[in-house]
Amino acid sequence: MRRQLVFSFLITFLGLGSIVVAGVAALKPQPTLYNSTPLIGRTNLSGGSGCSCHGAGLTTSITGPAQLYPGQAGTYSVAGTGGTNGARFGVNVAATGGALSVSSASLEVISGEIRHRQSPATLTLVSGGAASYPFTYTMSGASTPGTAYAIAAAAYGGVWAHAMNLPVTAIRPADPSGLAAGTTTSTSIPLSWTSSGPNSRVLGKTGSYPTSPTDGTATVFYDNTGTSTTATSLTASTAYFFKVWSKASFSGTDTYSTNPSQVSATTAAAVATNWYVNFGSGSDTNNGTSSGTPFKTITKGMNVAVSGDTINVLPGNYLPGFC
Repeated sequence: MRRQLVFSFLITFLGLGSIVVAGVAALKPQPTLYNSTPLIGRTNLSGGSGCSCHGAGLTTSITGPAQLYPGQAGTYSVAGTGGTNGARFGVNVAATGGALSVSSASLEVISGEIRHRQSPATLTLVSGGAASYPFTYTMSGASTPGTAYAIAAAAYGGVWAHAMNLPVTAIRPADPSGLAAGTTTSTSIPLSWTSSGPNSRVLGKTGSYPTSPTDGTATVFYDNTGTSTTATSLTASTAYFFKVWSKASFSGTDTYSTNPSQVSATTAAAVATNWYVNFGSGSDTNNGTSSGTPFKTITKGMNVAVSGDTINVLPGNYLPGFC
């Protein structure tokens, strides 16, 4: 007599904007005892049978990340234990609010659900009374950080039996802290901060602090994985206001920390510079800061000089069009 053991698992959203993942799998006590026609729509999510009681035989579990950022992909594993060695292991997984994908040759995605392939040769064999499949679930970019999710499993051992739920929470990055400004120059302000990442985003502006990490009136001075940067191309003797947010970016979705760290700093006064021009021996590729490395044209000197600077024009014949 042939026997068939089936298990299912369910990811259920506990708050608004549901994201639910559920599945059914069949474990064959004998190598030929499996559902030869791969099925979808066998999960509790899609109306498959199930109850909260526990039956004898197969025990199932789902392991994987307990937290995901919106848009982040997590790798999970569904396992069955207590099966018969040599039996073949099948699965059906369904989801809403996210995308499912697989890497196992034993599985395929049909109509958005994961199921085992029809060829029994591709299915995982039970070894040591256990078998498992990995799968990937990508959390919706529209999920709300702080929302609690749950992953649940169910097995068939004469009756349906559900495993303990595995909580999963949509999260945002932790707040950064300690944004500080170093020694300023007339055109730059060094900045440093503490953040657990994954990334950091620094904005700055004059007159007031940036209002958000996407403030279009502010300048983005940093957007990467580090914890320090230097704001450059600034105006001398000017107060700047900076904020830093922690940032996570997955699947085109940016999620920011709730609270930024902030600091203000003023650039140093401009330092007057003496520029040198010598048409006979100079070159406009020189730095122009000494009589030994002068510019060739007066125009070059005027282009680099700022208020308070001096342009020293050394003796020579300055031809029209070259001054």
